[in-house]
Amino acid sequence: MATQTRRSSEPDALSILTSDHERVEKLFKAFGKARNKEDDREKAARIEEVCLELAIHAAIEEQLVYPMVAKVIGDGDLMGEAVVEHAEAKHLIGLLVGMDPAEALYVPTVQVLHEYVRHHVQEEQDKMFPKVRKARLDLEALGEAILRRKGELMTEVESKGIGGLLAPAKRAAGMQAH
Repeated sequence: MATQTRRSSEPDALSILTSDHERVEKLFKAFGKARNKEDDREKAARIEEVCLELAIHAAIEEQLVYPMVAKVIGDGDLMGEAVVEHAEAKHLIGLLVGMDPAEALYVPTVQVLHEYVRHHVQEEQDKMFPKVRKARLDLEALGEAILRRKGELMTEVESKGIGGLLAPAKRAAGMQAH
């Protein structure tokens, strides 16, 4: 793999992913405020944003980040756990997309999704990201690819909806079926 070299003012891949994590956490907090006001439309709007952000983020990690990272960090358990967490998050997103915010299980489903996301973020930032930095990947080039793919996925979601992003990853993160 290429080593890190500064060639642009674009943020590196890990900075982009961390920013995504922070944005989603803020959206979950905004949901909490709407929940306290018992405003179903506001709750739905915040969770729609959460679901979109998470679906795009997961697709980017599965398509671009995890395959590259799996090759260089050699931690199959960590990568496998990340893939399983994505699958469960996408399942919960799929449930939420089809739910009315007035349904009894809406808030508990959001809470479980939030717990999964918090755990996943902590694992990535505390365990995976340090290994990635040590591997000296070209994080700027990966960051450019992430930003490009985000734009493509947003266009895809605008035309086809979020459903296509919720399919389970096939052999994601370089994991092979045995």
